[in-house]
Amino acid sequence: MKKVILGWFISAIFFVPTLSSRELTPLSHEIIGNGQYIVSDINLTIMGEDGDLFSSSSAYAPILDWLQCGGKLLAITSSTIERIKTEFWEQVPIALRCNGRVLLSTNCGAVLYYSDEKGNLIEDVEYRHKALSGGTVIKEANHLIDRIVTWLNDYYDYLEANPMVVEQLSEKARRKVEKSMASRNGKWTRKQLETIVDIDMAKIEIRRIFNTRDVVQITFRGVPCDLPLDFSSLGIEEFNLTLVKNDYSVDLLVQGVDKGLPLNWVMQSEKCELNPSRSFAMGDRPYGNDAGMIGKGLPFISVCEYPDRVPQSVRSLHIGGNQEGTKRVIEALVSEARRMDEQRNYAPVIPSSLERIVHSIQASS
Repeated sequence: MKKVILGWFISAIFFVPTLSSRELTPLSHEIIGNGQYIVSDINLTIMGEDGDLFSSSSAYAPILDWLQCGGKLLAITSSTIERIKTEFWEQVPIALRCNGRVLLSTNCGAVLYYSDEKGNLIEDVEYRHKALSGGTVIKEANHLIDRIVTWLNDYYDYLEANPMVVEQLSEKARRKVEKSMASRNGKWTRKQLETIVDIDMAKIEIRRIFNTRDVVQITFRGVPCDLPLDFSSLGIEEFNLTLVKNDYSVDLLVQGVDKGLPLNWVMQSEKCELNPSRSFAMGDRPYGNDAGMIGKGLPFISVCEYPDRVPQSVRSLHIGGNQEGTKRVIEALVSEARRMDEQRNYAPVIPSSLERIVHSIQASS
């Protein structure tokens, strides 16, 4: 059964960027429109890392051009709404994000938001409760967090007793591990791990839905995931959870939550009208937490900076370059759409030109 997205008001917008002087007019709906979405990861795909602003990204102007031409955007992130609201959402002009033109999913796909006519963020509460049979909220989170505290202490006891293991890490990972080691004075307490601010250090982040006590994601940092790791002592199967390894952190989510979940929901929504045959997905971690967007009936473009880690299934559309790669794809796509409009060639720019554009970028790299 098709779903209609419903929700409630979260907060007012305090910063409103203005459109650039080079405002573009929408193109024919046959070229860009009629359910054409870019479905994208956020960090290191359309903008930088934590703390960076979307407006400072090289992909910022091309994505605004896409929206001005009539396209839509579903942005999916592992981050929380508290951070991504300032760093991403409020950087998009109201005129381009209002009325559902930009959708946002946070916490690795556990929460979904859309926008009202004023560009305000609205949570789709129905999604929280019905996207999965048991909902996306983690039950009995406190008991699990106590186990994570024990696991992190045991793991760092092991690293301190085996310095040769630390020496095998990349320089960046080794610096982070050594920084965490230097901060230890005996065993970490739960309070210490929950209150550490530095994201480069071992810590625990309990991520809740905004203005609620509902936990949807537990992230623990300080874990170099290129080493063999044993998480069996966490007993996550007791909590119906899945474990997602990132480069230097681990996410715990309700089983079934991933970045493909909001995509599935939106594709079934009468309100959003996402047409997979006229859309594409992109991300920088196709081997990690972006994998859920692959195999959903729309092309996936990889902008991963590690070509040897890209799964075989998406290598034909791999361009690398992170947000610079994203910029090149969307710039070329909008340029092609404008050329088609001038020539009165009223065919959808996706899929007609997408593969050719990607292969042209690959050939020039």
